[in-house]
Amino acid sequence: MNSGAGVSSGTIKITNATGAFVSVNLSGADTLGDVIQRINAATFGGGDPFTITARINDTGDGIVLEDSATGTLGIAVEDEEGTAARDLRIAGSSDTGTIDGSFEVTIDVSATDTLDDLLQRINEESGLASASVLNDGSEVNPFRLQIAAKQSGLAGELLIDDSGLGLDLATLSRAQDAAVVLGGVDSGFVMTSSTNTLTDVVPGMTLTLSGVSDQPVSVTVERNTEDVIAAVDGFVSAFNEAISRIDELTDYNPDTEQAGLLLGDHTVQTVERRLFRFVTGTVPNANDTFRRLSQLGIRYDGGSVTFDQEKFSEVIAENPEAVARFFTDKEGGIAQWMKQQIEEITEADGTLDRRSDALERRKDDLNDRVARLNELLNRKRVRLTRQFISMEIAISQLQAQQSSLAQLGALVNSLSS
Repeated sequence: MNSGAGVSSGTIKITNATGAFVSVNLSGADTLGDVIQRINAATFGGGDPFTITARINDTGDGIVLEDSATGTLGIAVEDEEGTAARDLRIAGSSDTGTIDGSFEVTIDVSATDTLDDLLQRINEESGLASASVLNDGSEVNPFRLQIAAKQSGLAGELLIDDSGLGLDLATLSRAQDAAVVLGGVDSGFVMTSSTNTLTDVVPGMTLTLSGVSDQPVSVTVERNTEDVIAAVDGFVSAFNEAISRIDELTDYNPDTEQAGLLLGDHTVQTVERRLFRFVTGTVPNANDTFRRLSQLGIRYDGGSVTFDQEKFSEVIAENPEAVARFFTDKEGGIAQWMKQQIEEITEADGTLDRRSDALERRKDDLNDRVARLNELLNRKRVRLTRQFISMEIAISQLQAQQSSLAQLGALVNSLSS
């Protein structure tokens, strides 16, 4: 919605006393009348009209929602997307069946309330303003209550009635929108904003108003090639870093016979070839003026990509529109082409994802094989252990028999003598 009204686009959820609810999309609603119409047109899933209706409240400064349903839950409003309900001051719940988004707030003050109490209640209950206490340095009654609107510009104008409390309030800064006359004295028109920023004065241009002047101010719009060069240089640096990392992972050192972790990996080789195609190949569907990066001073040279900034500056100065189309055109621009290629590599079911799945399956197969080998080794260990025990028993028996024979031989010799 209109930012000047302090309300943003979004979707609000309205729940009636029976717990039934509807979601109301307020995108494109520019006025309070539009908001009221959207709410009153809301229906249940079966097409039955909703029991909550909206109208301008009795004080004429907001929307009031009224529920005709009989139930025990009360009425509730919340933001599902955006801050529209909060901005309209209808976010919250009520047991009375009515929510009034009035921009008039009454704060009851008792004789025992202090300045700090009043400050806290303004900050907690008003929703429209923030309060603070200042010390002006006076010897008598140095503390001053300052109240500032939360909404900037004319939309944030506050009207405060102290109802005879004797606060002796004075206006230090009057609410107003920033204004600028665009054009000549006779043919110009006034543009306003609730902030000091004017957007889309000229398509794509934002003006920040930093002072007040009654003299004409000229605004010169120039092409910012430095940012473009910096962006292209960043792309070249990032590209070279990626290639350097691939080289590191696929390297082989014949002296130490050390191989990179991904040496010979077909997927890495495929990714590398597709990356080099960005800087060496022709962009499909590109405009007739530029079809490859080398025409702009970006070329592959000796294992890395180089960027001739001087040539790029000359080309963009001669034909800026063609350069812009070459990079940004949605059909034949290199940015869109690169995006599609990189998505084919990195997104779900892409080259890397499929390779990752293949490696995961291979890991599972190897783990299964290890488990089977461990089981075979365990059975063999059990068998060898049993054989060893049997051999030990046999040897023990032979040793016992040998000892018995030795004793028998000694007995025979003693009888013979």
